[in-house]
Amino acid sequence: SLLIRPVGNATESQEVTFEYCMKTAEELKLMPDIDFTKLTKLPFQTQISYRTLTGMQCVRLITSTQDVTFEKDEAKKAANYSVLSVNAVQKTAKLAQEGKLREAQANVHHWGKMMIKSEKYGDFVKNAKPLYHALQKQQIEDAEEVLAAPVIKSGAMIKKKSKARDYVVS
Repeated sequence: SLLIRPVGNATESQEVTFEYCMKTAEELKLMPDIDFTKLTKLPFQTQISYRTLTGMQCVRLITSTQDVTFEKDEAKKAANYSVLSVNAVQKTAKLAQEGKLREAQANVHHWGKMMIKSEKYGDFVKNAKPLYHALQKQQIEDAEEVLAAPVIKSGAMIKKKSKARDYVVS
């Protein structure tokens, strides 16, 4: 798979994360040259193209492998909870920006449950709490707007436009 993510101006403190998952069983069956029952490592490669302050264009190539496990407890022990925490907050924020408030709240709840047993739970809460409260506030504001909508003649419907705070009567 290929993921292209423009970052813009990158700084030392900037963190970029991504998620990946296995292909479906149907997709795996179409790959006869790979025996997934014997797979022990997955290869990853990152290609970073950037321009230096002097204008020189550079490419950095990072290649790595990740051990494969089919044991959930083993995966949890080996997980990097700092990276997972950053990814969870970034994904929640992205969902909220897309107007998917309930999905964003569900995401932060899910990761909160995953993080609670790790030593990084405090960091996760510190980063996720303001975002979670902002999601709650937005949902309350949206509900208040719907409740404050004027009474509409019989047979008419209110439809909320995506992302916008305008309502259309049809």
